[in-house]
Amino acid sequence: MCAVLLVFLYRPHKPEWATVSANNVVSTTEKPNKLTPPKTETKAIEASAQVIPEQVTPPPVVSQSASKNNNPAKTIKRKVVTPPSVPPKPTPVTVPSPSLISCNTGDLSTQFLCLMNNYRLSNGLNALSYDSALTAVASEHSTWMNATATLSHIGENGSKFYQRCQAGLTTCDAENVARGYTTAPKLFEAWRVSPDHNANILGSHTKMGLSLVGSYATNIFR
Repeated sequence: MCAVLLVFLYRPHKPEWATVSANNVVSTTEKPNKLTPPKTETKAIEASAQVIPEQVTPPPVVSQSASKNNNPAKTIKRKVVTPPSVPPKPTPVTVPSPSLISCNTGDLSTQFLCLMNNYRLSNGLNALSYDSALTAVASEHSTWMNATATLSHIGENGSKFYQRCQAGLTTCDAENVARGYTTAPKLFEAWRVSPDHNANILGSHTKMGLSLVGSYATNIFR
């Protein structure tokens, strides 16, 4: 009886192999010990959402506020209109009045020429000078008028003033005649107040001739 027990006690122990299925289910021939590995707790680590820009760009600076629809602000270019330049007003130039000389001295011819040039200069015209050929023609006509007591532009043999100038080897373009004025101021004033005679005085001339014979006077221009 004792020998049987000893054999039982020393019977070799056959290990039992565990089989693991695909579903992680452990199956053994015997009820396994609590060899199930401890459950691993998986903690979900939620990464905090952070926006870290690589470069911080400052907002654009604009001259006007952004529009109401939150569109990006745009710089508005305004066209600058330059007013036209106004040229400066020219400084008025004062033209000095011509120096008028006194005509109270000298003979009749000198005083008359002085009165003539003062009047022409005051009207913006050139001064005149005596021409000997014109004076000779004027003297012939005054002599004829005084001899015949005739006041006319038609002279000896029915001649006209320009024909008389041609005969005297010169030219002329106007003639004034008068009777009864024996001083330079009165003679000049008589012709000046007459429109037709005044037009001859203010004509485009450079030379003149004058003669007074008796009370008959002749003034010729070129």
